[in-house]
Amino acid sequence: LDRGPDTNTRRARNPATFLKRDSAGTTLYNIQIYDGKKKVSSFFPRGTKALVPKNKLKEGKRYVWYVLSYVAKTKAYSTRTMTSWFETKR
Repeated sequence: LDRGPDTNTRRARNPATFLKRDSAGTTLYNIQIYDGKKKVSSFFPRGTKALVPKNKLKEGKRYVWYVLSYVAKTKAYSTRTMTSWFETKR
């Protein structure tokens, strides 16, 4: 995957995303990946580039990911959550 969670579906073995700062003062991101209702992974990437941890995804499946941005100044997560989905290669 070569673009962020606001893109159309892509197929990749080990998806990555490039995050755009969606609100002023964003200091970190929480990325959560789901297979249906089951959470597969949750991680906090350094900076605005994120690579899905290895061995968390199965081949040929569709996943949904949510990106939550945290603003340190307000000590709260933004109310705007970025959502998208992707499929892994077979």
